[in-house]
Amino acid sequence: MTPQEKYDKIIAISTLEHVGEDSGDPSLAINAIEHLKILLDDCGEMLITIPVGFNTPLEENLFNLGMEVYGLVEENGIWHECDPRILNGRTYNFAGNTATGLYVLIFKKRS
Repeated sequence: MTPQEKYDKIIAISTLEHVGEDSGDPSLAINAIEHLKILLDDCGEMLITIPVGFNTPLEENLFNLGMEVYGLVEENGIWHECDPRILNGRTYNFAGNTATGLYVLIFKKRS
């Protein structure tokens, strides 16, 4: 399906890690991200956040999506920026439904 409308900004906050979760197919989340890129106009920008440890197969592919990848980590109740590669292996607190780290992805489309 070819979209009729294009967007200058797309923001997805802790959402895309759920795509394909019920089927166990991480490629569905990756396909969703690639589709969102198509929905951007010629100078559009997209911001995506993904909590660390929630969808590990997706996280393994984040650095291959042609996007800038940043990291945030929580330590002793304080969040700070970090090298996103150190987030690999951190776990998601499913019991408390809280993240201990966050990937921030930015894509800027340039025609």
